[in-house]
Amino acid sequence: EQLWLGVRYFDLRVCQNNDKFFFAHGLFAMEIFEPLGELKRFLLSNKGEICILDFQHFYDMNLSHHAQLQKLLLELFDSLLYTKFHGTITDFTLNRCSTLGTQIFLIYRRCPLPLPKEFWPSNTWPTPWPNVTSIKKLETYLQQSLLSRKPSQGFVSQCVLTPSGKYITLR
Repeated sequence: EQLWLGVRYFDLRVCQNNDKFFFAHGLFAMEIFEPLGELKRFLLSNKGEICILDFQHFYDMNLSHHAQLQKLLLELFDSLLYTKFHGTITDFTLNRCSTLGTQIFLIYRRCPLPLPKEFWPSNTWPTPWPNVTSIKKLETYLQQSLLSRKPSQGFVSQCVLTPSGKYITLR
């Protein structure tokens, strides 16, 4: 449904339990491979579309879990992945991806293992987090972070307020 509504960037957080992988963003959610399979089917039936999959955080995962997850992601997405061999981030355009037949830019952050050549590391796509409760502070933060953005990198502007426990309690 998100794909049909135009979402093309996904902030993904993964945990493992009994050697299965689940989405987890505050709560334990569904296994990851059914929705990722849906994403792949969407892309295969919509050749002009691309998606950015940003594996932001990993919970309760050891080296062997990372290796297993990476292997499964490579098997699932295979030739759909836009890699460093295809070009730089600035080359990652709809036209270039269409020519190459690639549709997924996969970022795999904070990995204790060497990354497969098909995945992009954290430093190629910063996601600065404001971590503020004030709209004014958020605006200031966003203006400053956009000015410091490097054109040779991807960039995510997180436009979210993050209330602390104290902030919530007082309100």
